Amino acid sequence: MWAKLEVIIILCRVLFHFALYKIANKVICIWPWLKRPIVELKQGSVQGVTSKLPNGKSYHCFKGIPYAKSPVGKLRFRPPIPLEKFETTPLDCSVDKGLCVQDFFFCKCTTIGTEDVLYLNVFTPSLPSESSERLPVMVYIHGGGFRYGTANAFICDMSYLVEQGVVVVTVYYRLGPLGFLCLPRAGITGNAGLKDQLLALRWVKQNIAQFGGDADNVTLFGHSAGSWGNYLHYLSPNSRKYFHRVICISGDSSSKAEIQTSPETNARMLARAMGCKANNDNEILDFLTNASPYSIAKHQDGAVSRHEEGLFQRFVFRPVAEEVLTDDSIITKDPEETLREFNSLRMPIMTGLTSAEGMLAIELNKTRLEKLNQHPEWLAPRFLVYSDDDQRVAVGNRVKSFYLHKKDIGWDTINETCKMMSDLTFVGRNILSAELLAKYQPNVTHYHFSFAFLGRYSIFSNFVNHGKIEGACHSDDIFYMNRFPGLPKLSEQSDEHKVRNIYVKLLTNFAKFSNPTPHGCNLGFTWSPVQPVAETSAEFNLDTLEIRPSPIMIRNNNESRLQFIRSLIKENKKGVI
Repeated sequence: MWAKLEVIIILCRVLFHFALYKIANKVICIWPWLKRPIVELKQGSVQGVTSKLPNGKSYHCFKGIPYAKSPVGKLRFRPPIPLEKFETTPLDCSVDKGLCVQDFFFCKCTTIGTEDVLYLNVFTPSLPSESSERLPVMVYIHGGGFRYGTANAFICDMSYLVEQGVVVVTVYYRLGPLGFLCLPRAGITGNAGLKDQLLALRWVKQNIAQFGGDADNVTLFGHSAGSWGNYLHYLSPNSRKYFHRVICISGDSSSKAEIQTSPETNARMLARAMGCKANNDNEILDFLTNASPYSIAKHQDGAVSRHEEGLFQRFVFRPVAEEVLTDDSIITKDPEETLREFNSLRMPIMTGLTSAEGMLAIELNKTRLEKLNQHPEWLAPRFLVYSDDDQRVAVGNRVKSFYLHKKDIGWDTINETCKMMSDLTFVGRNILSAELLAKYQPNVTHYHFSFAFLGRYSIFSNFVNHGKIEGACHSDDIFYMNRFPGLPKLSEQSDEHKVRNIYVKLLTNFAKFSNPTPHGCNLGFTWSPVQPVAETSAEFNLDTLEIRPSPIMIRNNNESRLQFIRSLIKENKKGVI
């Protein structure tokens, strides 16, 4: 009862602060006494607003800077086109732009947003007129399964990071079919949403010095789907030239499981779900180009194939492996193949997970948990390879037996179910990624973490923890990184403040020094990276920092689960590890 009341209180706080935020945006546009700095760019000048950080110091916000032409009409589904000149100058960049068209997460019959979404926000502690120092830059890509989400500052307020002396850029990009539809025969190569991000990175390279940032010290970081996309940028030679290290929070794109298996079929099924009778891809593209963007978002579940019915996270429109290598292609082959190209990567990487990632899958599948008992093939990890359906069923049964023993999946075994869901959706791919990096990329410094703290800022756990599941839910950690309105006001001595300070310091230290605990950082502990091993080694140790009020290093966290996943990989992906 108390837990439900707490959720209601938090929700009321958030709604109240959202109303204040909308009112504040109206006031900001007209209030004459605000300091409004102007920055000159090649496309024209932009005018932002000077505001206050939580510590009372000033910083500058530039919201809604366009980095590409609006992707509407004939530009829908296609790679973004750089914007050469602003329509007006100085361009008012004092308030956020709208979010990308998407079906509302809590009510899929409702669609919201706009197609005119290719903007970014810049938050900087100082401008060149105030300091000659060039500050490290952190470019944030939001999550949401490539279907939901926004870079809106109400959600993505990076004030705590800015306090540490970094410039933060948050990026809007296209979502769902608008960002990830692929019809190569009709000239739509796919990955438009990732190409939006790539163009934003190019924009940062060209312009961030004007905001006090160092274009030669850029960290790409993101969460969930933003992390999956960042991992693909990490593997992409076209993308890597624009950043210098990467942080992947709750998402690793280390196998085919993260990319569409039949993108053309998905596009055709979407068109049919919307009433299109055409069979020719060019005609299908014409139909979709002229369709309402809200109808496209609303009908995307109509593209779920039999093969994808069992996905715990049914985000159909996601990245693809493009057929042709071009100047803006992201990936053209299996991510795993790139990871196994010996010594081809040198860039430092930080990856991490929450301790109970599976809560998300339970929430997304809460109406069909018991049904999973009748479909063992759905429990076979998607990042493995199966010779036939019988092998998939056999592996699924083995998975259920390991996690549930002789019990059934359901609310009575919710903790066991959560551990299984965690490993099938996030942990398994994370283990595969870590071992491939350790064996094939000896010059990559890889820091790995587990966010294990469950506190009063752990908002997602409050909303989706149906059965007293142990651990931190997927996305709980972002509320210790972002400044989120509506959170309870707690003492500076509280564990929540301690964890926030530690987490923010680790992220910004990595952005500054490529090391989250450099000498003299005064955090009181040292984060050891994952150690490389020989390609032929049968052993692999995953050294992990467990983030909590007093962080500790753990070797092979949840070792029995780790070794079980490794055994499945060895048996069903022979020769990989």
